[in-house]
Amino acid sequence: MHDHGIPDRADWPDGVLDALAKFRQGDLVAGLPLFYWADPTRPVHARTARYNSEGITDETVIRFADVAPYGLITTQSCDVVQEGDNKPNTAWVQLAPVFDAAGPHPSIDGTKLLDGGARKLIMQGRNQYRLWIPDLPGNGVWYADLTFEVPVERSWLARRDRVIGFTKEDAREDVGRRLAWLRSRPAFDTRFVAAIQQPIIGALRALRRDHPDDYDRMHEQVFEVGVVLDGRFKVGQAELAVLHAGIEDDLSHWWHHLWVTLKVKADDEGFNLLPLRVVHLNQLSAAEYRVMTRIPLANISPHPGWYGADPQNLPEQ
Repeated sequence: MHDHGIPDRADWPDGVLDALAKFRQGDLVAGLPLFYWADPTRPVHARTARYNSEGITDETVIRFADVAPYGLITTQSCDVVQEGDNKPNTAWVQLAPVFDAAGPHPSIDGTKLLDGGARKLIMQGRNQYRLWIPDLPGNGVWYADLTFEVPVERSWLARRDRVIGFTKEDAREDVGRRLAWLRSRPAFDTRFVAAIQQPIIGALRALRRDHPDDYDRMHEQVFEVGVVLDGRFKVGQAELAVLHAGIEDDLSHWWHHLWVTLKVKADDEGFNLLPLRVVHLNQLSAAEYRVMTRIPLANISPHPGWYGADPQNLPEQ
């Protein structure tokens, strides 16, 4: 939305900017209203279909009967606070709804919102779009639904109390890393996805299922998997690099064995896969790293580490 109508700093309502200074990305507020636009004649969600069944056939705002218990601020902290002397550049802040996975299902009596398996994945950081919020009071399994965001005017946020869902700074940092990961995932040539990305994900999932101890060692030792391509959307040549901070021989052999399978698949898809590189972080220059694209692997990780490096807990080099 254009910034037309946003006042100069001196003309903002009294106390609004001062009240915003207490909020940061990852903070929560209670009682987030939920709504979205939809076309009931072509419903996707069951809630939209109910509007159609009630005879509403025009594009309309679908309103939830209840508000979300909490909303999590997804806007970056500096953008929330609008520090400095410049004119604020936006009137809006984005919030994601927060729910209790162990709470009651809205339409199935006696059933929890999410089953035990889903709750476990959330708490392990392995559900991409559901971010665990560990420190809300009570016995719930609270999570932010990152598929859905609601814009609120800053005046609305300024009147809310700040609710802390992350008491540890490294856990709060996970909010920004998760959002960045979701919004920066690269798009690849479908041939690369079929020959390289999906087989790597499948092999790691099988390792986690069949040899969990080996998988845990893999996660501890392999920092990320990078790829150098001559074209992301039409690949002719690719090179994989397993980046580590000290990898045991059997795990290095696991990657080389997998590479043989990937090479055959790449040949079948009509592009060249160069020999595998297994590289210690100390041996990788900044220039080499900058030309790499990281292969998204976070959806199979046992904890949030592969959503990006934790600046408070970088691997030893």
